[in-house]
Amino acid sequence: MDNTKEIGKRFQKIRKELKLKQSQIAEETGVSDAVIKNLEGGRTKSLNMPIINYFCQKYNINIDWILKGEGEPIKEISTVDKLCREYNFSEPEKIMLENYTKLSNEERKNFTNYLMKLLGINNITSYASSTDSNLRDDIIDEVDEENSKNDIDKSHNIRNS
Repeated sequence: MDNTKEIGKRFQKIRKELKLKQSQIAEETGVSDAVIKNLEGGRTKSLNMPIINYFCQKYNINIDWILKGEGEPIKEISTVDKLCREYNFSEPEKIMLENYTKLSNEERKNFTNYLMKLLGINNITSYASSTDSNLRDDIIDEVDEENSKNDIDKSHNIRNS
């Protein structure tokens, strides 16, 4: 069996595991259903790399697994990336969130106090009643988890230096 057929089979396998339809991938990438069907069946003269790249990036698929069968099919995804995808954060929002998670507890507290003053919010309780508490709680939980990991990494790095 040639390489194109193997790639097509891997593409199809992971698409099905993700419970995605050929038509959904076709619509997302702006091609016909037949293009995806041919890709999965290995019936193409050359690989349609824009579709494969899009698919791998959007669904966090290991492109080496698709192309060579190497590694795990699905890549690990950071907590920040999960939040960004779930809440459709923009790239600047992602950068802010990444940097926020790197702050120490004291720095986060100072930043939060500064931001609350900037927004004219006197206390977190009034803020909580004016926002989607589920979103806020999810973000706080995820950020706290990420901060714990960062604090452990920082202490490990200090001990090893």
